[in-house]
Amino acid sequence: MAVAGLMEIETAVERIMWVLNKGCDLGSDAWHLIESTFPDASAAELAELMAAGDDVEAAPLIELLFFPDERLQTRLEGLLSSCRPSQHRPSAG
Repeated sequence: MAVAGLMEIETAVERIMWVLNKGCDLGSDAWHLIESTFPDASAAELAELMAAGDDVEAAPLIELLFFPDERLQTRLEGLLSSCRPSQHRPSAG
């Protein structure tokens, strides 16, 4: 892999890490779903529910909290498309 290719990948990784470290805000729809599904749950109770992992209500909650919203997803896709690892794979032989 060429040095330039490594630098492009490292730059993309740094940008992605910066975006993820900024975090994302849950929209009002997400908060409504959480509050209507778990109306009196504390943060500790929600963490316990997600840690158990076998509760049918835990899966949508986990997806809601850990999968990026559309705006964040679009930003990440843009960063990922700027770095094409397949162009930097060493040739066989």
